[in-house]
Amino acid sequence: MLKQRLITALFLLPMVIWAVLSLPHTVFTVVLSGILLLGAWEWSRIAGIHHPVWRIGYCLMLALLLALTSWLLRVDTQFLLPIMIGSGIWWLISFAWVMYFNREQTPSIALTGLRRVELGTGLVGFIILLGTFVGLVGLRDNYTQGPIMVFMLLVLIWIADSAAYFVGRKFGKHKLAAHVSPGKTWEGVAGAIVAISITVLIVSTMLKFDIHQQLLLLMICLITVFFSILGDLTESMFKRRAGIKDSGQLLPGHGGIMDRIDSLTAAAPVFLLGLMLTGLP
Repeated sequence: MLKQRLITALFLLPMVIWAVLSLPHTVFTVVLSGILLLGAWEWSRIAGIHHPVWRIGYCLMLALLLALTSWLLRVDTQFLLPIMIGSGIWWLISFAWVMYFNREQTPSIALTGLRRVELGTGLVGFIILLGTFVGLVGLRDNYTQGPIMVFMLLVLIWIADSAAYFVGRKFGKHKLAAHVSPGKTWEGVAGAIVAISITVLIVSTMLKFDIHQQLLLLMICLITVFFSILGDLTESMFKRRAGIKDSGQLLPGHGGIMDRIDSLTAAAPVFLLGLMLTGLP
């Protein structure tokens, strides 16, 4: 499994980096929208929608929502902050939901048709994917070095995920949220915190940040890492409620699109919100 994950990652990594750093705004927005629509297709299954027609309809609704939001932000960027605050509020709600989640008291929703679909889960998918879209597009378009900022966010998540994975495998004993994701441990979280702290120290020193800016950047990055873990746990929670293991099979070794971007769905809006509230960089 690890070998397959690495092969897929090595294939996708150059494409992702090139897209983030090189694509013009319109093309980047379209490509990102396409990826999120694939995520919506997978989320519709998590929400209990199994009929292809209704799943397509779910994706078309998100496509319309993304298009309207993109136009709205083009008209007035002042809408960006309230959208990010709304996304941040959702993730605080999600944190409470994950902490109090009890799988044994929650029936599976892996059903067919639309008769017993949890509409709330479908709505959550819109909130999560829309927040990801606005977070990434807003980060890329509203900063002089926007593409670099998006790349920095991705690197932040990759380092945190890798550190948590390997430290957790080697030293993990205390479960982080066994009722949601038994594989995650507090030791892995500690590994991610140490790795990110070292990375931020190196980067902020290279950028010649003063001590105040370094502390602000460290705070934003650590909060972002916390929410990236929450994004992962949230998707795991909904998959457990739906009685499925992976959101899809599109990416060998990784599962589906949602399995790959779950951390990013929470990290992107929180990272942008932190930058906007603190005035960095």
